[in-house]
Amino acid sequence: MVCSFCACRPKTDVDGMRKELMTLHNQVMNEDEEAGDQKTALDSLAKANTAAADSASFLSKKLAAISDNMMDWMHQFEPEQHTKSPDEQAMYLTAQKKQLLQLDSSYKALIKETSAYLKKQNIKTQTNMQGMKM
Repeated sequence: MVCSFCACRPKTDVDGMRKELMTLHNQVMNEDEEAGDQKTALDSLAKANTAAADSASFLSKKLAAISDNMMDWMHQFEPEQHTKSPDEQAMYLTAQKKQLLQLDSSYKALIKETSAYLKKQNIKTQTNMQGMKM
């Protein structure tokens, strides 16, 4: 029985990896939208309340920075990898997933921090109000 190296290796599910990456991307984009709502609330707070202005401005800048990082990721991402081998595509998608997971983790931590701050200031964001019944 003759078995070539390529024939015996399991096929890499590049399409599944790409789909998983796009699902993660969509999740992080939802977090970016929530962060944008929080940034708007913080910017308003910074303008209206001098006692909270420094903290609100600081958190707003952190939200802007993470959003910029997400935009940078989207601009450098190359979805068309068809000229590369399946293994090269898998390595690329794995690296991109790692970057998105880092962004996801950073978003979640910052959104949690900002939510607590806004709650302490008794401020609701558009995202928070969407879950409320009217």
